[in-house]
Amino acid sequence: MENLLTIKNGRDHKHLADGIYPVYGSGGEMRKASEYLYDGESVLMPRKGSLNNIMYVNEAFWTVDTMFYSEIKQSNCAKYIYYTIKDIDFTRWDSGTGVPSMTSSTLYSIKLVKPQSEILKKFDEVISPLFEHMKQISEQNSVLTKQRDELLPLLMNGQASVNSD
Repeated sequence: MENLLTIKNGRDHKHLADGIYPVYGSGGEMRKASEYLYDGESVLMPRKGSLNNIMYVNEAFWTVDTMFYSEIKQSNCAKYIYYTIKDIDFTRWDSGTGVPSMTSSTLYSIKLVKPQSEILKKFDEVISPLFEHMKQISEQNSVLTKQRDELLPLLMNGQASVNSD
């Protein structure tokens, strides 16, 4: 992996004001913050906790200190890396005594097949529309969840009614 990406450490987020940028920990998105640590394609890999929760992001984000993020060295390979490592059982390399832990040196030591640039480009062209579609669905789910959460109390209090026609 060391030929394809650079692994970076996340940072504490408690001092950040609430905002629009997702903050990721090893369990997933924790909150939204006013600042970002990195902007772009990245594969997120847990450092502590849920070691198998590999994530792909392509936006401005912050990662906490329990999560590594990556800077991609070669174009068109972030999604390839994500799909290549997401099903690895990282718990077998757990270096922690209490909380499951991972080191960047262990991650760098993972050997991956490095496809030719043309193959990576074609893979990225094929898979990118699917990622965009998943992002759109996620955004729609967020809107619908917010609407549900706003309407449900009104329905319960009789301030709104459901028209079954």
